[in-house]
Amino acid sequence: MGEGFFRIKRYIVMNNYRLAGSAVLGNIVAFLVDPVNEVVGLIGGNPARKLVKEKKLQIQSMPVITNQTLGLNVQVTF
Repeated sequence: MGEGFFRIKRYIVMNNYRLAGSAVLGNIVAFLVDPVNEVVGLIGGNPARKLVKEKKLQIQSMPVITNQTLGLNVQVTF
């Protein structure tokens, strides 16, 4: 399963984050198959991430802390 995700991600990256001709679909699938590296790339600066530079993609996160839970709320807007 991991090898399949790796190959999918490499295919998307090699096609400028496009899948089936769609940049939105390519970015969504890239995030789903490799979320950790995609978030690190967004924070650390990844030149292949044109959507962020063009302000077409926004990511917001906020910690959620209650008496019984500790978590992170993440909102992604395309």
